[in-house]
Amino acid sequence: MTTLYRVQDKDGRGPFKPGFSHMWVAARGNSLPPIYDELGISPVNLREIIPVGVHAGCACKSMDDLRKWFRRDELRRLSKFGYEIVPFSPDMVIAETDTQVLFGMRTPLCFLRSVAA
Repeated sequence: MTTLYRVQDKDGRGPFKPGFSHMWVAARGNSLPPIYDELGISPVNLREIIPVGVHAGCACKSMDDLRKWFRRDELRRLSKFGYEIVPFSPDMVIAETDTQVLFGMRTPLCFLRSVAA
């Protein structure tokens, strides 16, 4: 299995969550769309493609792809909130677009840890 790269906190949660993005996102022209938009489905339908009992999240195929989502200054801000870049091998790839991968794990995402941790 290939290595993916993800930004997450100790609870396994990524930084794109309601009420938090304004704390770290820098002003920029074009934002990348959420995976459900890229897949052409609704957020409700996204839940339907994730197998039961699987913990899912979004990640990137390379550090270069991750840098399309997060600028250096944003990563610095996120690190102050306890977020880190986590390289890992997923148990499964559920869906893939040009900019991100929807992956699945049998264990909770909080068990993914940075190599530096």
